[in-house]
Amino acid sequence: MTRDVPVLTDGHGLTLRPWRQDETDTRTVLRAAADPQIRQFSISTGSVRTAVDAKEWLASRFGDDRIEWALDTADGLTMGRLSLARINDVFGDAEIGYWLLPQARGQGIVTRALRRMMTWAYADGALGRLEIRHELANISSCRVAARCGFSVEGVQRGACLNRGQRLDLHLHGRLASDTG
Repeated sequence: MTRDVPVLTDGHGLTLRPWRQDETDTRTVLRAAADPQIRQFSISTGSVRTAVDAKEWLASRFGDDRIEWALDTADGLTMGRLSLARINDVFGDAEIGYWLLPQARGQGIVTRALRRMMTWAYADGALGRLEIRHELANISSCRVAARCGFSVEGVQRGACLNRGQRLDLHLHGRLASDTG
């Protein structure tokens, strides 16, 4: 079963929409995979090198335990990705992932998208807990988590295999009942 991906807007020109199997989204994924920062921290785009790879990546964004959005700005440009992965309907939790193209960084886009998605996830998505896990060196992800009210819960030793190395991950968690 593939989950439905709702279109969400933040009221300020940001749209979270399902990825499309088209040339525009293929080019966006290729740009993301070529960015050194995204390559460093995003496992999912690590093997994308060609348009065929990007199309395979787009096809893999749909599943029964995940919801993936492309992030479109007010001018209609796709600038990033936001996902809920490892969705567990029994426990009502999921893990958040995101990346943003370089030209869109520093504008609060991921923070806005994450806040909008959290509102949906806690209400319509019936989730009670969301997690963000990122490599310790990924300071930007740590800042996004803090701005969105996630609590630092600790370090998961060797929790990620990336580029052939076991890496420690910083864990942030947020409950639907948390305020702020």
